[in-house]
Amino acid sequence: MAQSRYRFAHIRKRGANPMPPGPIGHIGPAHDPYVRLTHACFEELDGLTVPAGPPRRATTVPASAALDELRARLRHFQGEMVARRMMPSYFLGLTRTTLFGVGSILYAAGAPHPAWRRWFALRAVGARLLGDWSEAVTLGAVAGEWEFVDAIDGTEEKLDVAADTLWRILGKHPKHERVPSEDEGRWGEAWVALATAVAARDEPRVDRAMSALVDAALEEDSRVTADRYDLGASADSLVPWGWAAFCESGQACAAAAALKRLGLPPSDRIGVARLRYLEPGLAEGASWLGAQRFVPAQG
Repeated sequence: MAQSRYRFAHIRKRGANPMPPGPIGHIGPAHDPYVRLTHACFEELDGLTVPAGPPRRATTVPASAALDELRARLRHFQGEMVARRMMPSYFLGLTRTTLFGVGSILYAAGAPHPAWRRWFALRAVGARLLGDWSEAVTLGAVAGEWEFVDAIDGTEEKLDVAADTLWRILGKHPKHERVPSEDEGRWGEAWVALATAVAARDEPRVDRAMSALVDAALEEDSRVTADRYDLGASADSLVPWGWAAFCESGQACAAAAALKRLGLPPSDRIGVARLRYLEPGLAEGASWLGAQRFVPAQG
């Protein structure tokens, strides 16, 4: 389907620099990375529309209603920052689930992949700035922001089996050696099998490991409904990953994206349903955000 059918006028080619040279409104100086990223979030929000394409996931509320709710929340926080009652760094911490939510809803509603991935890329940069590098790597991989992902060399975080395996597949070396846990169960076993298969570049074993990984993710996702958005009173009603496609499978989709980059993508052997589950990581079209430009240069 041609991208022109989707009225995402805010999409620009990678490398464009929308940042003005001076202060951004009353939020703070333009050189502050939190301010620059916050400004980018609202620039995306200004062009946010409901996709015209066929939906990828069923929803219990219209995408327009869900996006209206999230837009209102972001505008509220924008007003708080302009009124000097909230710092941009606090905004990025508070809106973690909201940014996930916009991207998840756009994905479910049929937005082109670069459009919904931009919101995951924005959250990836926010996670990086706030010190959650594991989340940044996961989201950056799903968003196709490989320059951003590659620039993260290591982390002081103690990673679980999924995050540890994902980092190693991406060629990174966590500083803390992971201690195997007895309660990792089927989910952990699938990640261990995947690491072994990738190290051997054994495509059939990679497929078997990814099949087990998707099945384990589905077990976890079955604890929630396919549509996790709730228009109730809870401010945190939209939990991380937003939709079942982004629950446990957030890491599974990141693994699929990494495998595709390594030339070991899951094949048709794993089945159509599993491939559809991994679509967010396997689909073409990076976010076009250029996430690395929002991160201060090291040294």
